[in-house]
Amino acid sequence: MNLNFGVKPLVSCLFLLGLIAASKAVHLFPSHELLNGKSGSVQLPTYNVCQLEYLDRENAHIVGVVEREGSADGRWGNWFSKLRFEIELQGDHRAHFKMVPVSGESGQDHSSCKAIKPHVLETVEPTSDAPHWEVPESVTPRLPATGNKLVSPLKVQLEQEPFSVRIVDERDGAVLLDLQAGSFAMAPQFVAMNARLPEGSSVFGNAESTRAQLAMQQGETRTLWNRDTPAMFQDTNLYGSHPFALVRRKDGRAHGTVWVNSNGQDHTLEGDVLQSVAIGGVIDVYVLAGNRPDQVVQQFTGLVGRPHHFPLWSLGWHQCRYGYATVEVLEEVVANYSKANIPLDAIWADIDYMDNFKDWTWDEERFPKQKVKQFSEKLHANDQHLVVIVDPGIKIKQGYQPFEKLIATGSVVADVKGNPFEAMIWSNVSVFVDYYTKEGNAYWKKEAQQFVQDVGLSGLWTDMNEASNFCTGEYPNHYPAKNCDFPTPAPFPTRRRALSSERIDKQGRNLASPPYTINNGAAFGGHQPLDTKAVSPNALHANGFPEYDAHNTFGLTETLPTFDALLAARPGKRPFILTRSSFLGSGRIAAHWTGDNEATWDNLRLSINGILNSNIVGMTMVGADVCGFINDTTEQLCARWQAAAAMYPFARNHNDIHALVNQEPYRWPLVASITRKALKIRMANLPYLYTQMTLAAMGKQGTMASPVWFFTSDPEALVPQTQWMIGRSIMAAPNVEMDASSVSTYFPPGRWVSAQNMKTVSDSQNVGAWVEMKSSIEDIHVYIKAGSVMPMHSAGLTTAQTVSSDLRLLVIPDLSASAYADGEYIFDGGDMQGSLDGGQYTHVKFTLQNCTLEISPVAFGYSATPLLSAVDFESIPSGCSTQQASISVLEDSTSFTASASEQADGQASFEFDQPMKLSKRIIVQL
Repeated sequence: MNLNFGVKPLVSCLFLLGLIAASKAVHLFPSHELLNGKSGSVQLPTYNVCQLEYLDRENAHIVGVVEREGSADGRWGNWFSKLRFEIELQGDHRAHFKMVPVSGESGQDHSSCKAIKPHVLETVEPTSDAPHWEVPESVTPRLPATGNKLVSPLKVQLEQEPFSVRIVDERDGAVLLDLQAGSFAMAPQFVAMNARLPEGSSVFGNAESTRAQLAMQQGETRTLWNRDTPAMFQDTNLYGSHPFALVRRKDGRAHGTVWVNSNGQDHTLEGDVLQSVAIGGVIDVYVLAGNRPDQVVQQFTGLVGRPHHFPLWSLGWHQCRYGYATVEVLEEVVANYSKANIPLDAIWADIDYMDNFKDWTWDEERFPKQKVKQFSEKLHANDQHLVVIVDPGIKIKQGYQPFEKLIATGSVVADVKGNPFEAMIWSNVSVFVDYYTKEGNAYWKKEAQQFVQDVGLSGLWTDMNEASNFCTGEYPNHYPAKNCDFPTPAPFPTRRRALSSERIDKQGRNLASPPYTINNGAAFGGHQPLDTKAVSPNALHANGFPEYDAHNTFGLTETLPTFDALLAARPGKRPFILTRSSFLGSGRIAAHWTGDNEATWDNLRLSINGILNSNIVGMTMVGADVCGFINDTTEQLCARWQAAAAMYPFARNHNDIHALVNQEPYRWPLVASITRKALKIRMANLPYLYTQMTLAAMGKQGTMASPVWFFTSDPEALVPQTQWMIGRSIMAAPNVEMDASSVSTYFPPGRWVSAQNMKTVSDSQNVGAWVEMKSSIEDIHVYIKAGSVMPMHSAGLTTAQTVSSDLRLLVIPDLSASAYADGEYIFDGGDMQGSLDGGQYTHVKFTLQNCTLEISPVAFGYSATPLLSAVDFESIPSGCSTQQASISVLEDSTSFTASASEQADGQASFEFDQPMKLSKRIIVQL
């Protein structure tokens, strides 16, 4: 059983480690103070349980009501006097704790708590008469947990007077959620939790921001309020908000907490306490048991949605520039890649292609639609792809059909008077679709679908969707930027900005100036107004709720109908969307890039943690603008960046129109040479990379991660900030320092070989080792862990060309007594929508042990899987012979012998006379 309830129902549910239940519990930890860098501190109130009901003792499901004890500091608003709560163990790895205000309360209700009946807290849908705001499940799903909760390692500890909650992992006694009395509270615009962490823990996540350290540092605040701030600025809130904290305990075990709350937030690490404040919403927390970091991420995506199964071509190389002025320029770039013999899967168009930056249009002089269509068809004939950008704002212009269609739906974000909210973006004064309406979603889907079909696009790039606004608040309030100095266009009359008195909502909240000020825009002084470069927080959605609550979900709500549009426009093929703004669950439908970085060595280094942090929050297809977006790159910087990006999940070279230097890799002979070398390694390992992405979509593991994810008991694996793993076998450790001739690299325990030359670079079995690796400008620092069987192809110039070649296996034994190695391979054609759900894929596992390599099909639902033509051994294990090896196909009862071609360095290759089908079990006996 999960919970051993006390004899009396109003006594503590479960106490561990000899604690005795009592009706009046002492504070096990002192009350905490939440700090606001602008306004001082506040003491949180405490609560007592007045109603408690066990819905299912065996399934550990409790509901109740608590009442605030005494008076409390009201600086952050009137504390709710009564709160409902629900605690439930879910599946074999998850617990859920939720608290909401009793309906109708605003801190003034003094009715009898005994009269309030506890009940299950279903998600409240967003309407004008909703008692409070919650993130709708249509935006961020809360998927059912897997497994049997009766075997869950999690236990609940609850005290009633004063009320406190603990979620305990009984495997080691660690407290995963520790909310003591006086450490959590709720007011209309101040929802706080001070969660005490196990001593010595490291905290990751709470993305998105650019950080030099992947783990949170002492005193560091991570603010979540989606904002159009270039990624070149460190330690400030950026485009996405993901309130998910992955906690690694000092023994290497890990757990996670997910706060499903879309309001603006601050998360601060103070000692062993994670202080979390939201300026609205509710406490809706999921605790994930882990206990390895990669398991925590899997459990996280099992809650908010598994990563999208991205098409194979998205793992190829991509090229873009804001400033490709004509379709002929795009054609020239593609041709130059081919001439330079550099792989290219996709060419991208920034806003240059639009007619005066208006969505769903083509500039008929520079990008005539018919010529773009012909260009797209030519790309497809060469297994290449065209992706273009779209912005969320629709230009206010009579006669512009997308605008008039949108206005006719009535599904636009409105101001406080019910008029369309006006913002300034690239297309000048514009309005925004309200994606919280069926009509708004249908409008966007139809426009996007037709646009994609017209020219044969392969994907869409959704930019500026925080939503960004060049002005502060609503046009024509004059934010200090020349973009705001435009007259209001017809058909809307000029009007001044809404008065602050009009920003008090029905719940009495001051949406423009909440009592607690999150650290919005820390890079620009901090604590900036919420509408800085954003839609005003008092703008209204059609259901009557304000942007204040829904702001952080805007990008995700735009991505949802975009995904549907691509499904409809390209039947049977997987959608590809690159989004800038994101929220919990965005990874289930979209890729992401880290945003507008700068062409500097610092930004090259920082890109790595940015990508790692996005992977933590379930966004597996992530990259950075290679060689830097803002300002001019240099030959050396671009060369090193191209080499590093060869192991980004999403690899795209992109820069700004204002940069004087075009930075396509073929511009410099040196950069071209390095790019060819680096992408040869990437393309050769494409089967492995695609398998890792597919496993992530299946919920079996992640993709790009810190080494400590896989070497959990090795604290030194926390130290490197510019190294990463892809799955368990590949590690990248690029040279990211100007003029550096060596790279200090940490190799976790085990043997590691260079992917560039197959030489062993580290062999330390029990502990890891720091190795000073020589690094010429031509060196590619990618390594493979011994004990791996790597499926590989001959590298081509596109992903399609690459996977058309026969498969080879590279076996790198661990050289232990059993000479062990393993690996796996999944393939489904690369672009088929629903292949995983429909079982239309091939899954093969490879195992080497004691001189026997076994190739075993696990699933074979895709008949066109590449054939296996060779097996390469990086080294031959002791006691094994390469002469007259026996190769058996068990299903056919056939067997033949083959001799390996051996090299002086101990490597050996078996080339088969005829390629073999992977649908059958094959044994290679050395």
